[in-house]
Amino acid sequence: DNNLLSSWGSEDAKKNCCSWERVQCNNQTGHVLELHLDSCGLRGKISPSLIELHHLSYLDLSGNDFNNSEIPKFISSLSNLKYLILHSANLSGPIPFQLGNFSHLQYLDLSLNNLEPVQNLKWLSHLVSIKHLELSNLNLSVANDWLKVVSGLPNLSELRSEEHTSELQSRRDLV
Repeated sequence: DNNLLSSWGSEDAKKNCCSWERVQCNNQTGHVLELHLDSCGLRGKISPSLIELHHLSYLDLSGNDFNNSEIPKFISSLSNLKYLILHSANLSGPIPFQLGNFSHLQYLDLSLNNLEPVQNLKWLSHLVSIKHLELSNLNLSVANDWLKVVSGLPNLSELRSEEHTSELQSRRDLV
């Protein structure tokens, strides 16, 4: 609606996605590395065509309206992702355990969505590269393993969650 993606529409631009606004490519290979699609007015569901972007390392879909759809399981096929930003994207349902397949993921933001209460955070324990984890507005009250899982993340330097940030910090200060 706001014409942010107008550079994607001209006939010349369609031939070279690396010239599109909000798309970053490797200058030598032409592979798409980053999609900065925050607050673009996107609606509907997240397209499975994303899995064709094998070299994608940065995906920001925040501030769009995905109409209470679920975080798609196929997103875990983006094995090179280092940044996944989905905050305020009108997503609902459970957090797919497949998100634990991101061995390179350093930054994950799932905040400010309508996701179901989290009962099991074991999938998080596989995110060995994670540095920043944003879980604000997620209901973690029934997840009794959160402290054990989060404390076991070797590279985690920032956790944001209204419920648990101060408790985690005080436990880390004790160590």
